[in-house]
Amino acid sequence: MFSLSLAAVLALGASFGSSVHAKDVFAHMMVGNTASYSQADWLTQIRDAHNAHVDGFALNIANDDYTDAQLTHAYDAAAQSNLPFKLFLSFDYAAGQWDPSTVTSKINAYKNKPAQYKYRNKPLASTFEGPGQAADWASIKEQTGCFFMPDYSSLGPQDAAAAPNVDGLFSWEAWSDGSPGSKVPDGDQQYKAALKGKPYMMPVSPWFYRGTGEPKWVARGDDLWHERWQQVLEAQPEMVEIITWNDWGESSYIAHNPKVVADCPAEAQGYVTPTNHSAWLADLPHYISAYKSGGAAKPGTYGDKSPQPSPKPHLTFWHRLSPGSSCPAVQCNQPGSPTHPSAQECSQDKIFFTVFPPDGASKPASVTVSVGGAKLPVQTAKKAGEIFHGSVGFEGKLGVVSVEVDVGGGRVGPVRGEEIKEGCEAEWNVFVGGEEFD
Repeated sequence: MFSLSLAAVLALGASFGSSVHAKDVFAHMMVGNTASYSQADWLTQIRDAHNAHVDGFALNIANDDYTDAQLTHAYDAAAQSNLPFKLFLSFDYAAGQWDPSTVTSKINAYKNKPAQYKYRNKPLASTFEGPGQAADWASIKEQTGCFFMPDYSSLGPQDAAAAPNVDGLFSWEAWSDGSPGSKVPDGDQQYKAALKGKPYMMPVSPWFYRGTGEPKWVARGDDLWHERWQQVLEAQPEMVEIITWNDWGESSYIAHNPKVVADCPAEAQGYVTPTNHSAWLADLPHYISAYKSGGAAKPGTYGDKSPQPSPKPHLTFWHRLSPGSSCPAVQCNQPGSPTHPSAQECSQDKIFFTVFPPDGASKPASVTVSVGGAKLPVQTAKKAGEIFHGSVGFEGKLGVVSVEVDVGGGRVGPVRGEEIKEGCEAEWNVFVGGEEFD
């Protein structure tokens, strides 16, 4: 179990936060999953992200016929919102090569928009992969004046930092090797060392399962969401990018489920429809305020930019909908990884939870989880007032999940989760639930 007081989280952020840098947090928005969006839909997404204390979207784009229309909607909606919410383009080279002239024209089309994010007074541009076209960015940068922070994770930290025209780097290495108890390795420190003072955008992800195409594969989720934010506080990168806001096919989303079914890939609908992840949004104000302010920000503020909803005391919990034994074996970790434990070993049969207690909690958080009416062993924090992250195995039990929390002077629940049943419901995706304290 993991317990940490909010004061300790903020102090930890302060201890690593002496350098002055942007400390902005973005969410990776798949524009390819927004074909049906109107400007009003973009405005809803922007407000949802802003209320979770996210600074902006990294707009992942491919050469789809609706890309330009959706980019226009996005930038116009951000301006309409009157929020300090910013956008930048992330060119998806894994989806196909980009002609340098097309990249140049797209950056120039949006770089002077009010919502364009700028780093060191330059419009930020990024990629998903594309190191084979790194040389193209000499002319792109000359013609656009952009600040270039690509994801060249396939090269590794040293070679990515040595690639031509790189002003900083984003990494896609947000998951562990999948072995029991493993955490994301020290790649973040390797990136920072290789960059030699250039800015680093650190990735954070809550989950990963890709059931579209072949091979299907899962990455270790479990405690990842909470643990990765602790690593952010330790590393104190210049920026953070949450991967992702809306990648339904890879199960890494934190947005509300798509209102138009067709926005979700057909192969993914069976494991996305029953597994809303948006309860994770309530955690972000706590984690982001700790990262940003190091304890200096007052409750209810967003740095020095604008008022924000205060972080709310609440419970968040998540679980898969079937025992691993009832699901077909798929590989853990992406193709080409050095280790491939089984998915059953990689993703544990547990209910995971994080408690963000209210001020004045008089006793350590006590978490009671039931499955099908059968109570599992009670999990208890070490101290009152601590953020408490933990888990409990459901040990083959089937039925509806229920979670309740008592902190003395405040209660949550019982909050209903989903039913755990045989049949590999939602495959290796996960349901996320939660509720605020009374």
